[in-house]
Amino acid sequence: MIMCEECGVRPANIVITMIVNGEKQEKHLCPPCFARLRGKLPGIPEGAIPDILKRLAGGEAARPAPSSAIRFPRSEAYDDLVCAHCGTAYADAAQKGRLVCEYCPEAFVLPLTAMLKSENIRATAARHGMKGENREIGYDLRINNLRKMLDQAIASEEYEEAARLRDSIRRFENEHAEPEENGTGREAHFASGLGEQGAEIIPDQDIAVETCVTVTRNAKMCRFDLNDESGTAEVLLKAVQAVVNASEGENAYTLCRMSAIPQVYRESLIEKRVIPDSIPEECGETAVLIPENENGVSFLINGKDNIVIRARMKGLRTGEAVQLALNAEKCLADRIEFASTGYFGYSVSSPEDLGTGMHISVIMHLPALSKRQNFAQIEKGIAEKGFSLRRINGNDGRSDLYELRNILAVSMTERDMADTADEIMDSLCQQERILHEELRAADALKLEDSLLRAKGILSEARLLPAGECSVLLSNLRFAHTLDMYDEMSLTDIDQLMDEVQPACVKLRAAADGFADPKPRDLDRLRADHMRMIMRNTENDLFDK
Repeated sequence: MIMCEECGVRPANIVITMIVNGEKQEKHLCPPCFARLRGKLPGIPEGAIPDILKRLAGGEAARPAPSSAIRFPRSEAYDDLVCAHCGTAYADAAQKGRLVCEYCPEAFVLPLTAMLKSENIRATAARHGMKGENREIGYDLRINNLRKMLDQAIASEEYEEAARLRDSIRRFENEHAEPEENGTGREAHFASGLGEQGAEIIPDQDIAVETCVTVTRNAKMCRFDLNDESGTAEVLLKAVQAVVNASEGENAYTLCRMSAIPQVYRESLIEKRVIPDSIPEECGETAVLIPENENGVSFLINGKDNIVIRARMKGLRTGEAVQLALNAEKCLADRIEFASTGYFGYSVSSPEDLGTGMHISVIMHLPALSKRQNFAQIEKGIAEKGFSLRRINGNDGRSDLYELRNILAVSMTERDMADTADEIMDSLCQQERILHEELRAADALKLEDSLLRAKGILSEARLLPAGECSVLLSNLRFAHTLDMYDEMSLTDIDQLMDEVQPACVKLRAAADGFADPKPRDLDRLRADHMRMIMRNTENDLFDK
């Protein structure tokens, strides 16, 4: 670990690159020293922000940002388009906002291409490996295309071309051979990722609450919206269960069938970001396999698409979460052939998932940066990089929790997606920490007083609306980050932020026999729960 060159006490989280007398120099500083010295450093005037963040704030020209909501283009020229395989008319697909089968992208290639062109996007069907992999992530797509070309060459009696393709396939397979590890095969990769969840050191937890990566896939020759009349959804579920059972991870799983659980429990899973907030009713039997601690890899079967793999990890762990999700996908690929197209990548229902079918999401706590006057410009700059930044848990519009998420899956490879997310997160974390030190330097006592008032209210309040409670917990989290409060860990505070949401409170009320609680009842129950937590925390500290 590199220590600050100025104070020699704190870790150097900031690297300043300067050109002095024509020579490149680097200076390693901690956030407090950078906040104190940045006006004196060559080329960094008072009030300046880091170079990367300046670009995010629109400091230099960037490509037009894709829309946060991608829609199918509407035109009379497309009205006669119909998918010959599933019978879906383009007008119906555009109205519902989703495709129906693996052949829809090819049937609607004109409007989909027009959609990408209008968003200034180049389709990225090819995929590039993440660090630590023995094969390209796009191995399956490439090898399948080569085999199709070989079959076509043989059928047309082009034997010289067939021989050349056969040699290419053998060479490609040898170059990307994936060795077995201790005879356990791919399931070992999946299991090894699950075992990392118990790590005590969580990277950048002061800013990043959790990292989540979703990978969307559909089985070949299956509709995306299975009604399960043929039992296909159940077959897919059993395949997923087989992969989970074969894994050697210690994470136990719970199977939840959406039709068999109460609506309030389903809403609580949405609040905790375990499942998406919209699953079409026509999808029939939908199920989710959830790890016991809700971190690790979960599987949604028969939602808008056949399978959605979701890898969740605490803190900022983009590369690990991506690798964990793709390892799980590889395990499933041994049992299920996934549908794909040559140009649009994986065949999925939503246009924003075309391409890699992968989305990266990072939940962040930005209590200082979100108050900056140029925050809207920063959001715009992030959009220009293909990501969105939106407030979450904002029942009253004052939440300091934000979600960073890539807008499209088709415009980047997985590697580019992860690298861009890390670049944006590094910039946001750096600037947030600098602002922490500026606030502390301005008036530490006033700041501590304003934040720790949250502890008093949470300890004594009799009525707590969800929005107010989220803001108070946000202040308590901020106080912990500034070393002004240590009675609860960041992990405990983050868990409480989920527990005080409406559906989670309703679940506890139902468990206590409280049927049909009214809004005022929920505010009272929420306050009761927080007083109990705060009292237990104080007792634990007293016992120590």
